[in-house]
Amino acid sequence: MLRYILLVLLIVICSIAVLIKSKTCVNGDQEGERCFCHDGWTGAMCHRKMNCDGYERHTNGSCVMCVNGWTGPDCDAIDCSEHGSPNYDLTSCHCEKPYSGIFLHKLGHLKIFVCLTKFAQISLEV
Repeated sequence: MLRYILLVLLIVICSIAVLIKSKTCVNGDQEGERCFCHDGWTGAMCHRKMNCDGYERHTNGSCVMCVNGWTGPDCDAIDCSEHGSPNYDLTSCHCEKPYSGIFLHKLGHLKIFVCLTKFAQISLEV
């Protein structure tokens, strides 16, 4: 019985290791260990949408200007203004009371404050 448990445990550990090693290129083409992003995408696995204002880019592919509400070289980090802070994924904001809205531009009158991003993620605070 102990051998069976150890064998199953070994198979599970090896399967997890293989899954971790084989990163998936979400919006790009994978060549070996590297992922080459399609236009408008960035990140190690091409999983972050670029929010460039227009099609003009620097020679390294980064955005010249960002759409309002986005920041960073690739315009992939939300700008939460001075009324909040970005969540771990940089695509949604944690609002300070009483602000709400996509980019914390609304003053709320309720006890529930909602922050929405273009990706429809919601962060609620009571």
